[in-house]
Amino acid sequence: MRMMVRSDFLSLRHSLVRQALLTMAVGAFVAFGIGSWIVGITVCAVALPFSMMMSLLAADETNGWQSFRLTLPLSRRTVVVGRYASIALLGLLGLVCGFGAFLITCMVALAMDMAGQDGAGAFQMPAGFPAAELFIVAALSLAAALVGLAIMLPFVVKMGFTRAIRYVPVIFMVVIMMGWSALEESDLTLVSSALEWLVSVPDAFAVFAGASIVYALSCMLSVRLYRTREF
Repeated sequence: MRMMVRSDFLSLRHSLVRQALLTMAVGAFVAFGIGSWIVGITVCAVALPFSMMMSLLAADETNGWQSFRLTLPLSRRTVVVGRYASIALLGLLGLVCGFGAFLITCMVALAMDMAGQDGAGAFQMPAGFPAAELFIVAALSLAAALVGLAIMLPFVVKMGFTRAIRYVPVIFMVVIMMGWSALEESDLTLVSSALEWLVSVPDAFAVFAGASIVYALSCMLSVRLYRTREF
């Protein structure tokens, strides 16, 4: 598995740093535009693993790495598990970029305060260092990224990137529409209670743990699908 992870990051060596810096800048810009440091972290945690995953999958198909990789002393299970591990590490890197965007937001807020404007209020900054809030936002953002990746990756593993990309957006759209319909038909009090339940460290950790389990189950499904795939 380590060989697969190393191979993935070697494939990304020319673009990873550039993309990480760009993601951090975008996260800070979004936080500045919307006026919320929380959104900046979430954007980075979700955007980087998805964008880098697209780069990996596109490189596989463009350069013919999928067939060539199977000639190496790597089992199909190792290929899938290694790819899942690589993307999970990219999610953690996206979270680091999110913290970088948060620091940029703090500096902008401090500069605004020094200029006589309410920078803390503009970015909804809490008093003192928001350690608990940072953990909650980080856990929920990474959980959202893991669930999205867990939905997409089995299709890619079975059908390939070019074919899967035709169907995955439709699937995400259906899921979003079903979720929106459920919210419209549900009791807003229950929805509000559920959101309040998420805003605590233990509950955010529980959501992240659940998302990690979903990601692991997705990996197990992808391993089974990859065994029967023909190139």
